[in-house]
Amino acid sequence: ISFLCDVENTGIQRQENVSVSVAVRKKEDGMLVFSDTVQIGAIGPDTIIQDSIFKRKFTPPAVPERYEVSYHVFNDSTDQAPEDNFINWTFEISEDTYAKEKGPTTQIRPISNPYSFQYGNCFYIPKGQGFEAREVTFGISNTDELANQRVTVIVYKFYSDENENGFIEPEEYEIIGLGDYKIQGTEYLFNDGIIQTTVYNLDNEPGVALEDNTYYIIALQYIDITGFSCLMYASQEFDYYPMFYGYNRQGINRFGAVEEISAKFDLFSLGFDLIPLIRLHIKPINSGVSKNGTGKNEVKIFPNPAAEYFTVNAFPGKGTLDLYAPDGKKVRTWSIEDYINFFPLGTLPSGNYILHFNPDLKRHAGWSRQLTIHQ
Repeated sequence: ISFLCDVENTGIQRQENVSVSVAVRKKEDGMLVFSDTVQIGAIGPDTIIQDSIFKRKFTPPAVPERYEVSYHVFNDSTDQAPEDNFINWTFEISEDTYAKEKGPTTQIRPISNPYSFQYGNCFYIPKGQGFEAREVTFGISNTDELANQRVTVIVYKFYSDENENGFIEPEEYEIIGLGDYKIQGTEYLFNDGIIQTTVYNLDNEPGVALEDNTYYIIALQYIDITGFSCLMYASQEFDYYPMFYGYNRQGINRFGAVEEISAKFDLFSLGFDLIPLIRLHIKPINSGVSKNGTGKNEVKIFPNPAAEYFTVNAFPGKGTLDLYAPDGKKVRTWSIEDYINFFPLGTLPSGNYILHFNPDLKRHAGWSRQLTIHQ
């Protein structure tokens, strides 16, 4: 963990030999575990010095712990308001949760109809091998207006912004997991509309295997079919620009939130201080979940690759079949009756698509499969 700070002289006197110390203590017992100092020098009146980076980095032990970080400004001059020379904040090392916020402070949605969106967060996983993305938490404030509509959680593997244009383009990411959620309409009564759902890999097994040193986008997709906007919870409590700036100075890319615009994920359109409430929960692989779902060989897609149509050999019951384009957009939805197994594709462009079946009854198994369209 790197640290940097901004220091402002709000007075009318020049401040000499200004320095800033950072200290990290365990929240539970106040034990000091890290400290460092950065020399600022002189600061003139009504002047701000931004993005001063501390040389040392703090590597916390890989155990759950809450920490309090304090910054303290020192100088050799008379200070008329010493009470504002000190600030502190907290962070937490969690065993199984990646989060960029501590709870909602606002809501986000597109500004015009249709109100479809895809908002998400970028999570860098340094040590993912042996773990899987198991569940995702997100928040919707107006579930009472959206009863029986569906939202989709999509897990993307993000390779890099290779051309450094601020967009994650289709060739720079791929879908590796999905989670479908049907809004009941009463979620706002329980936990204020904070919802947690399981994500599945493309073999329809719960959990998506993670890799070391890899970036993932966890996004929530809402398709507006009724003219109602979905108000997704977000937070403006933290500004992630210092994170972006500090790592960029080291030649490392770290990002905050993303918004999907025309098949591209915009890395900067939400700014650095508007973070969707979407959290990633990980577990060790094969921990407490039986992976004996539909079975990869039980559902067969033919032909695959397909051009004009495809068929599915069997469905466990009624439901909906969704087709997701390579950019994660839902491009087709079919209502499944017991006798339907022929699906026209029209003129969809070539690419690797994802089919996702959502059963009406929970006792029936859903599934996801890749469908290649070749025109």
